Amino acid sequence: MFEPELSRKELALTRLRVIAPAAAFALALLCASPDPASAATGDFSYTYQDQANGRTSTVAVEAPVGGSCTNVPEVADGTADSAYAPSNKTDQEVQVYTDQNCAGSRYVLGKNSSQPRLHFASWKFKA
Repeated sequence: MFEPELSRKELALTRLRVIAPAAAFALALLCASPDPASAATGDFSYTYQDQANGRTSTVAVEAPVGGSCTNVPEVADGTADSAYAPSNKTDQEVQVYTDQNCAGSRYVLGKNSSQPRLHFASWKFKA
């Protein structure tokens, strides 16, 4: 049986019919991939009292990253019982928790707000 030879134009169209769906699928996968954790714009700060010497210190976290729980380092290492007076000067809400690993009671601190009497041990910004 004799098959006619395809012209260059027909061959290009045949290749396009095979490649176009694959390229569209790859583009769809790329667009559907989750974004990496994003950082809030601004600073999140808190105060703690050192158990060993009684000194009070304030810590500022620049552009805190969202998406995962962050334990207050001074609580995690035993320097302080808790942090207090969270100040959220970012463009995103933050959830602060009374216990480490984002456990215990939760309080939502809005954008550009603070709570001078609130004690906490961990926080989480949205991703």
